[in-house]
This record gives sequence, structure tokens and C-alpha cells, in this order.
Amino acid sequence: MLNELKAGLSRAWESVAEGWTQLQERAGEALTRFYPAQSDRPEAAAEERTALRGARWSLLAAEVRDDDGEILVKLEIPGMDPDDFEIEARDGHLIVRGHKRVEREEKRGDYYLMERAYGSFQRVVPLPADVDDAQAKAQYSRGVLSVRLPKNARAKTRRIEVKRA
Repeated sequence: MLNELKAGLSRAWESVAEGWTQLQERAGEALTRFYPAQSDRPEAAAEERTALRGARWSLLAAEVRDDDGEILVKLEIPGMDPDDFEIEARDGHLIVRGHKRVEREEKRGDYYLMERAYGSFQRVVPLPADVDDAQAKAQYSRGVLSVRLPKNARAKTRRIEVKRA
């Protein structure tokens, strides 16, 4: 009986490990960890406990489009304000950092619900070409962050002619 239980647990663990591996392969770099905010404010302790009970992993889906003159990156990050983002392009990657504060309160008769989630995150998106980050523009609308990065004209690939010696 004990051996059957061990075998069942072993199969279950293998299944979970296989599922995690598949999620990592399919989700790629979209799997993002949210780190609960830490604060020195005394009232922040309750907020931190609520955040710890909430989801600490999320998929921040990204779409990368390589057009002739620019790279367009769109990230689905609902519940933010434009001032909550820090964006930079470095070493062939777009790095988006932010601090998310989600609050929801609902009252109906004897029913009362209040949820809050806080946390910092970082999402790194590989870029398919060199970009001119000084000319980049970002816009946030309806939960979607759009970043337009003009391609770096100096980094264009060109054919080099080989001459006979």
C-alpha cells in the first residue's frame, strides 16, 4: 500500500514538473514574478500581507513587430498608470519595470469585498534589431503599453563587396 502511494506521488510530481517545463517553454520570457512592495509605513504591513496571499506570478504577454524603420513592442499590463513605468533599451533588450497597485472594493447589501495587490516587476523583451533609444516613444492606453523604437540607421546591415587581390 505504501509503495503504491509512493508511486502515485512520484507520477504526480513528474506530471507537475512536466507541466512547469511546458509552461516555461510556451510562455518564454512572459512569465513574470511580482515582488510584494516593502514599505516603512506602519499601515503598509496589512497591504504586504494581502499581496503575499495574492498571485506572485503572471504572464505579461508581449507582441514584437519589426517594421521597416522601427520596432513596435506592445505589452499587456492592465491596472497601471503611465507614471508607474520605467522603460529602457539596453544591450538588444527592452526592459520594462513597474510597480503595480490594484485595488478593488465592492459593496452589495451584506456583501463586502476589498482586494488589493501591490508589487514590483520587470519584463525583459529581446529586440530583433539595434534601436535608437533616444528617439523611442511610449504610450499607455486601456491596459496596453506600446513602445515604438526607431531602428538605428547606423547599424544597418550592408553587403560588403569582395575584390580580387
